[in-house]
Amino acid sequence: MAVHAPSFLVFEKIKKIDNWKYWHPLFKDSLQYKTYTDENHYGIVNFQKNTKNYESGIIYISSIKNYKSIEYVVKLKDKGSSVGLFTLSEANDSICNINLKIEGSIVNNPLWRWLALTAKKNINKEIDIILNNLKESIENEWVNQFYMQEITLPERFTITQKDTASAQTVNKKMVQMFNRLSVWAKQKNIKKISSPFCIFHNYNDNYFSIEAGLNLPYNITTHCGNLRTKKPAQKCVMVTYTGDYYKTNEIYEAMERYIAYKKYKSDGTVIEEYITNPEIVKDTAQWKMNIYFPIY
Repeated sequence: MAVHAPSFLVFEKIKKIDNWKYWHPLFKDSLQYKTYTDENHYGIVNFQKNTKNYESGIIYISSIKNYKSIEYVVKLKDKGSSVGLFTLSEANDSICNINLKIEGSIVNNPLWRWLALTAKKNINKEIDIILNNLKESIENEWVNQFYMQEITLPERFTITQKDTASAQTVNKKMVQMFNRLSVWAKQKNIKKISSPFCIFHNYNDNYFSIEAGLNLPYNITTHCGNLRTKKPAQKCVMVTYTGDYYKTNEIYEAMERYIAYKKYKSDGTVIEEYITNPEIVKDTAQWKMNIYFPIY
């Protein structure tokens, strides 16, 4: 089955057993379940069902091969056990193919045969449910929020101001710098300016090194206090995000995992480009921004 999300994200969603409650049918209608880990397993869940199909049991991840496969075991009280194996392959940067194979005594349970449900039909139905649920869960998150792509920022002229700020003062300082840059642009009668951006160069000892800027439509002279720069073309990993700013930490983490998965290098610099103006758009759910991680 093809899932419209990068292989690294699909792998992350499957290997963390806490995520299984969003898509595995064993968690549906559970009276209760408890998740934990130990030295012999990657993740274990004890559960109790209130349906006729499943009773209490245990499910755990038994083997992981990074970005390739994940094996798990299901043991149900009075109904035997089964072993499932997810295998992943990358179709391209944004599509992952998932295969699931399940074997074991559960599918050969005499009661199921007595009900005229063959093992093959039964297991195929379970596989379809699991894969379809997994696909929907991942795509709802990825396509709507974290769609990632590799792009090349073109060569451009910028006008910027640099400063340092703490986590408590960074927003206030960014607003002040953007206001000064906007005043300068009006004085120069520059009309065609793209969305403002901020470059976060590093974060050390609780302080940011920040550079707020505007992209200029052409080269222009400037005055003391502003830095006019011709920035070269730069390959980046990019995410376009719409929503409250506090959720961007999740995107940062996803982008860092993607860069590690693709074996790129990054110097830690992050560029945020602000598409909507928060002074005009008051609904934080409608705030839109592009996030760029330069890669090498």
